[in-house]
Amino acid sequence: SIRGEKGFWAKDGSRVVWVRELRTSGELANIELYEFDDENRFKRFARVDGARHVKGGWQLDHVQSTWVDGPAARIETYASEPWRVSISPSLLEILSLDPDEISLRDLWSYLDYLDENGLDSRSHHLAWWQKLVAPFGNLVMLFIATPFVFGPLRQAAFGQRLFVGILIGLGFFLVNRAMGGFGLVYGLPPFIAAVLPTAMFFAAGALAFSRIR
Repeated sequence: SIRGEKGFWAKDGSRVVWVRELRTSGELANIELYEFDDENRFKRFARVDGARHVKGGWQLDHVQSTWVDGPAARIETYASEPWRVSISPSLLEILSLDPDEISLRDLWSYLDYLDENGLDSRSHHLAWWQKLVAPFGNLVMLFIATPFVFGPLRQAAFGQRLFVGILIGLGFFLVNRAMGGFGLVYGLPPFIAAVLPTAMFFAAGALAFSRIR
């Protein structure tokens, strides 16, 4: 799926849909449908005024279809048409959010949809792992704080310790973000990209802890 300011694209099997409007009621408007046959040859283009979710799928309203059969094409118009796809209202709600704003459970459901349709899911896999690792990152930050209490910095002024702590926290945030982007660009497994910053800072904290006398 690709989301933008003018709507979103989504894929369901051999069908591709462009939805320009996603209304707060969960209804869709200003839709374009593209369908392909089993050999990936284009067979149908349709303009749809609106769609609403009903039991078993969607109901399309005011559909104008152009069917392509070799060199010939025909146009058909329907007042309504059933549309059975795996795209549910809950999936559309997830699509309208950034990966960082989606819960672990919803992200997992969305990953299933992306993988089933052969879509690129790396950024959402990365977001899932980062959310899962985040609590451990908080524990690592607490662990790194130990040298501030028992190490050489315990004799430093409060302002100095606060400044160093802010730098470490900011550094962890920046490294975590940079590693995620690096992993997506260079094909690093999402698990490694999510875990590596936490592991690096844990190693640094362990090194600092070992020097406490």
